[in-house]
Amino acid sequence: MTDAPSRPVVRNVGLILALLPVNVLIGMYAWLAVGMEGWAAGKNGVAPRTPVAELLGCAALTTGIGVVLWLCRARGAALFQVAPLLFLTLLTQQW
Repeated sequence: MTDAPSRPVVRNVGLILALLPVNVLIGMYAWLAVGMEGWAAGKNGVAPRTPVAELLGCAALTTGIGVVLWLCRARGAALFQVAPLLFLTLLTQQW
């Protein structure tokens, strides 16, 4: 017979699932900012630039959520916030 999951595990999974739409919105905003910059650069015939301010804002928001979760002792959910940061890092390496 298996044991029921402990409360912190259930709480962390619940927080991860609750924050998933927020993380998707942050990631999609960053993706949109990079895509619009690339589109505009292609339309004008200039070299594309990475929208650093938008990407830093998204990274700061994601990091802030992780810090708050860490302080609330939701360590698993806080560590999950690394995934959106890796996505934002990937966007900076696009060009």
